Amino acid sequence: MSSDAFKMFISEIDQERFGIKTARVVDMTADRLPSVLDFCVSHAVKLLIARCSISDLGAAQSMEKQGFLLMDTLVYYTFDLLRRPVSSSDDDVHFRPIRRGEENVVERVAIESFRGYFGHYHADPRLDRDKCDDVYVDWARKACVAKGSDENFMVAEIQGRIVAFGVFR
Repeated sequence: MSSDAFKMFISEIDQERFGIKTARVVDMTADRLPSVLDFCVSHAVKLLIARCSISDLGAAQSMEKQGFLLMDTLVYYTFDLLRRPVSSSDDDVHFRPIRRGEENVVERVAIESFRGYFGHYHADPRLDRDKCDDVYVDWARKACVAKGSDENFMVAEIQGRIVAFGVFR
């Protein structure tokens, strides 16, 4: 994460979903922690979702010293689809871009795929489990209809039925 990526904001969607004042920070560093804490106090934030680079151990440790808890980690994979298309060694599985009108099918796959998924929302015992599940379904639904989804949203089919999906940047 570069310093250009730093963002701090009130998360209206998380606040609506969980009923508590929530803020998000992207590209947290140890140096930024004091201003982030000031922001949280001045905005009466009760839940902070902060992301920091894995290479910045100091950021995570400085948050831990302030009483923060690590809820999850993210791993990003890179695969250049322009240089090498996704292929399948199994003729039964086919990958393709999503098509308009398939949002409801993807939503059903997301419901099944993310039920009980243990991400950073589920790691917080204060948050309603069903609402935690809904976060990922909502994300999948929005990704389906986002601008450019026909370029970065792939589905996997078996015998013509969508069984999985992936969103790529």
